[in-house]
Amino acid sequence: LVVTTIATPDAVWTLGEFVEVDTLDGWIVKGNIVTVTAAYSVTARDYTILADATAGSFNILLPDAASVDGQLFNIKRIDGTANEVAITTTSSQTIDGYTSGEIGPAENESFAVQSDGANWRIV
Repeated sequence: LVVTTIATPDAVWTLGEFVEVDTLDGWIVKGNIVTVTAAYSVTARDYTILADATAGSFNILLPDAASVDGQLFNIKRIDGTANEVAITTTSSQTIDGYTSGEIGPAENESFAVQSDGANWRIV
């Protein structure tokens, strides 16, 4: 496990995983933030996905929920166009019972999904 210390001496981060920190009460998470403008498959290393559909509609594909049990992803719309950004799943998995979802078209709309090991839950 590789960790790096950030600006404050009592904060330790690791990419994409939770790390218990002796000098703080609780857990801290740091993960990749990516901006996407076309079809994108979310990876286990991602944490926040910024969706910019200025150039056109596209899909964001969540990974297999079983392969990332417990993992949380934040998805945020960063443009205000009428273009669609659909959130889709694999293997007939669902997002709170639905086979897909949509984010936007309102700029700055966001939500988080977390894997329960079989499907995705909006949290």
